Amino acid sequence: MNHTNENKKKLPESIHYLTLRQLLGWLGILLPIILAAWSLFGACGEVQESISAYYYTPLRNVFIGILCSIALFLVSYTGYPKEPNERVSENVLTNIAGFLALGVAFFPTKFSETWIDTCHTCSYKSVFPEAFRYIHYCSAVLFFALLAFISHEKFTIYKGPLTEKRIKLHGVYRACGKAIVISIIIIIIYFLLEQFKIADAQKYPILNQCPPIFIFETIALWAFGSSWLIKGKAHIWLTYGWRIAKHKVSKAP
Repeated sequence: MNHTNENKKKLPESIHYLTLRQLLGWLGILLPIILAAWSLFGACGEVQESISAYYYTPLRNVFIGILCSIALFLVSYTGYPKEPNERVSENVLTNIAGFLALGVAFFPTKFSETWIDTCHTCSYKSVFPEAFRYIHYCSAVLFFALLAFISHEKFTIYKGPLTEKRIKLHGVYRACGKAIVISIIIIIIYFLLEQFKIADAQKYPILNQCPPIFIFETIALWAFGSSWLIKGKAHIWLTYGWRIAKHKVSKAP
């Protein structure tokens, strides 16, 4: 009887954290979809060169709002307590990642004069100092690096027996972490190629039609979102519905 009551007390907390993970996952997946859909079906007609470039578009509040929501959920999520062999807990990492998300949101990237005026109607084009640009870049790289580490290292910590299904799940978490890291490395390389005029959008128009930075930022966000959705057991919710799933999550790997 005591054991049953204890499980009942733990269930709401379990549901709470699973819901936070799912919300984080959906926000990561939906952000580039919303931005791209507006670009392709709105007045602009083309996807912007990066997700950060949407700060200067009419979707500025959507961009900032979703990043602030991600930051709020990351800070609210406490994660698992620190193990004796761990240097830093999952809670500390998610808190830092949350504040880095705010850095990405409120320290915008540099406005480019080559951007189309019909897309970039924001009046803040020349207000921000140059330092904001570097804070934005550093925040974005560190944000994704922490998310990759959490997925690759923290989500794969498990005290119980490693069943075949658990091993597959750990493989997915590690794959998501690697996808984030590879995407960010490619973005940094492309950014450097742009600075040295090797990757020139005017010379290679395909770079405007299929902007590499936006594409690999999307891959990184989808990898982040997928990792957190699986950790939040969204597949059980989608399969059984909330009423049944809430009684299955404690037994599911």
